[in-house]
Amino acid sequence: NTLRSKAKGTIDRAREVFEQLAPIVRQMANIYLSHQEEVKDLRIKYQREVVARKLLYNKIQELKGNIRVFCRVRKDDRVTTAMKFISDTEMMVPLPQEGRTKVYEFDKVYPPETTQATVYEDASGIIMSCIDGYNVCFLAYGQTGSGK
Repeated sequence: NTLRSKAKGTIDRAREVFEQLAPIVRQMANIYLSHQEEVKDLRIKYQREVVARKLLYNKIQELKGNIRVFCRVRKDDRVTTAMKFISDTEMMVPLPQEGRTKVYEFDKVYPPETTQATVYEDASGIIMSCIDGYNVCFLAYGQTGSGK
């Protein structure tokens, strides 16, 4: 008899809790349903923006030029760098046999202290174009073991 009365008490308390929760659950369902349309609209807008970003970004890449030449001089602790870095796009190379120097111009020049992260930052745009479906090519030229 006491077991039956305890079970009845537990069931009664569960009913009370369910009755208290029912309006909250209905309210949450209504909120979900009302926001579902808003989420759908936001997804559509987001997809449009993604497409527009890709088109604009790849247009910028195209305007910069389809062929770009970067020059990175790697650090070698055994020797000092003979080249002089005039600007972000120019470097001066000594030509001792001719007794003069020559200035070379690139789209970007990376001196020896440049980090991998900096080089990647500049290359990431081209990588994004590849992800967007455009054909890209990286060519690394240098001595074997130089860290291309």
